[in-house]
Amino acid sequence: MDAAEYERLDYEELVERLGQLVPARHRTFLDAFEDLITIGDYAFVHAGVRPGTPLEDQRSSDLRWIRDPFLDHRGPLAKMIVHGHTVTEAVDPKAHRIGIDTGAYATGRLTALGLEGDQTWLLQTGSAITSSGNTADL
Repeated sequence: MDAAEYERLDYEELVERLGQLVPARHRTFLDAFEDLITIGDYAFVHAGVRPGTPLEDQRSSDLRWIRDPFLDHRGPLAKMIVHGHTVTEAVDPKAHRIGIDTGAYATGRLTALGLEGDQTWLLQTGSAITSSGNTADL
């Protein structure tokens, strides 16, 4: 599939075309992924959540693809949402979400967030950054 075909297809057509192009074993691997993992006060997702929708009612497509309705949201959410999908120069902590996608595929900088008790820390390729335990300090 080239860029022109990708841009021309609507969502349903894209899903069908990818089903033809992506090997079955890869689809099986991807289908086994969990879209939403909640642990304590945190919810971990790929892209984000739809504000105003309870976590248990979130659609997989939103958890994997949502952008503006989530990124532009300023109010509280049911949990602190930890997400990727939207590349930022550095970790992007907000009052209700923490974006940790630093674009490893393009920047070579892979970022992970550690959470244990009241301690939080970041790990990036080639470095370890320690925080005071307040995610606002990340």
